[in-house]
Amino acid sequence: MPNRHRLHVPGGTYYLYRSTDSRHPIFSRREEYERFNELLPIALASGDVKLLAYCWLPESVHLVVGIGERPVADFMRDLMWRYSRTSWHREAEGRPWFRERYRATLIQVEIYLEALVRYVHYLPVRAGLATHPDTYPYSSHSAYLGRRSGPPVRTRKLLTLVGCHGDDVAPYRRAMAEAPPESLGKLFERGKTDTPGVIGDEHFLSQRPIAPMIRTPPPSTRLIEKLIAQIAERQALSVAEICSRSRRRDLVLARAQIAWLAMRWNLATLTCIARHLHHSPSAMTRAVARYRYTRPDLFTAAPLAPLRQVSYDRVAPRSF
Repeated sequence: MPNRHRLHVPGGTYYLYRSTDSRHPIFSRREEYERFNELLPIALASGDVKLLAYCWLPESVHLVVGIGERPVADFMRDLMWRYSRTSWHREAEGRPWFRERYRATLIQVEIYLEALVRYVHYLPVRAGLATHPDTYPYSSHSAYLGRRSGPPVRTRKLLTLVGCHGDDVAPYRRAMAEAPPESLGKLFERGKTDTPGVIGDEHFLSQRPIAPMIRTPPPSTRLIEKLIAQIAERQALSVAEICSRSRRRDLVLARAQIAWLAMRWNLATLTCIARHLHHSPSAMTRAVARYRYTRPDLFTAAPLAPLRQVSYDRVAPRSF
């Protein structure tokens, strides 16, 4: 699957968030929230980005944005750089405070924008910082109610979707009346299981340039899966058994053979192979070391011949 941080679709709508830990909060006083609000419009204009919703929590920032031609990574880098450079130095603490990389999820506006904005506006309630979105000052909820404060928010798209006309925001209030289910958090933060970093229906996923980036697994993934299936067939085992947490001897031996062959022909890194097999890299190394000595007949490149013909016929083998 593609790196979800690098999925760039010009004109797409993204949910972005970045978090830190309680020991190094992003915001610890009112002036810092205000400074971030002042810097955001500069980063938006610089990256040709449209702000659709936002929420600032002490330990995380959450944005819903429409992206132009420049990648979302450029916008996030510019915004966080500006804040880190201009923020106050705190006692016994230096900058930066961002300990994690940002996350980005591409969404289909027609289906998911309303639910996403509701999720973002209810984050302070879920965190115990407010009893209702109306009472929290650091989100775009007030902008949707017509109270212009904070960064400039493009409210028209969502208000039109929920049926608002003119200055009537009653449909928006009805849409935001109840807190969203907790399951939405994982969906918006990760995307769907089969399309990480993207949320949409089949028609949305089939559109260019989205489809080429989410439909085709990397060659190494396809080859590792093929290798696992091949070894499972030769050893009269199932793929599910090999990829289970069981430490049965025949399963450990099969995993060792898979790891050795995959590494020998440069199909992937040991970490990637271990992830497919649901075991640690160190466990794979120990298994290979043990069984190459006791069962050398199983550690030959012959079973990998069909795989080499796919795309690795010119790759020189290497030692484990």
